[in-house]
Amino acid sequence: MSVAAIILNYNRAPNIPIIVQALQNGKVKPNEIIVIDNNPKNSLKIKGVTLIRCSRNFGCQIRHALGQVIGATHCLFIDDDLNIGKNTLRNFLHYHKKLPEAILGHFGVVINPKAKRPYGAGTRVSSKDLKGKPVEVDIVLGRIHFCRVDKLAQAFVVFNKTQGYPPPGSGVDDILLSMANRQYGHKNYVVPAGPLSITHNLQDFGTGLYKRKAHFGLRNLATQLLLW
Repeated sequence: MSVAAIILNYNRAPNIPIIVQALQNGKVKPNEIIVIDNNPKNSLKIKGVTLIRCSRNFGCQIRHALGQVIGATHCLFIDDDLNIGKNTLRNFLHYHKKLPEAILGHFGVVINPKAKRPYGAGTRVSSKDLKGKPVEVDIVLGRIHFCRVDKLAQAFVVFNKTQGYPPPGSGVDDILLSMANRQYGHKNYVVPAGPLSITHNLQDFGTGLYKRKAHFGLRNLATQLLLW
């Protein structure tokens, strides 16, 4: 097994060294840390990582595309406004042994398939609220998620078969990944996380996909298109 930690950055460059250091100080360290800088105006410089600078913003889906070609067997994806604990990766590996076919994360949604807004009307699940065992969800939110690399390929197969699915820059790559895994007959889980495994919010620097006017409309549309 080899694990790559992939951090997607757009406009939160001050957070990146914090996240990288947390990964490097973890009880279990990733084999490689990759930072994707989606902001053409940045001049980000980070030692000890593979840094990929993009001359245009490719959106979130680039991280799942890249994960398939770096040679790792597993990927830990982290947003640029979230920091991890010393045992975060170790905790994911622990639950991955028990749930190898699942997309795992710390935040999720159990959708409401009968509602007009199946995503928005769904039930939110968070690691901090769990008591001792994973909880099955339909969608693992993209803020932090862990999976085998072959799960990424599933998502692109489903993407190319789903007419009208929002384009790659729409910020719905997490819905695609989780719902594709469901279509392939597998389950997804939010896992418990103790004091050394739980994640913590960092500054958002005034940016975030959730602030876009169309954000939740796109997430409901993406979910609706992939309902089983």
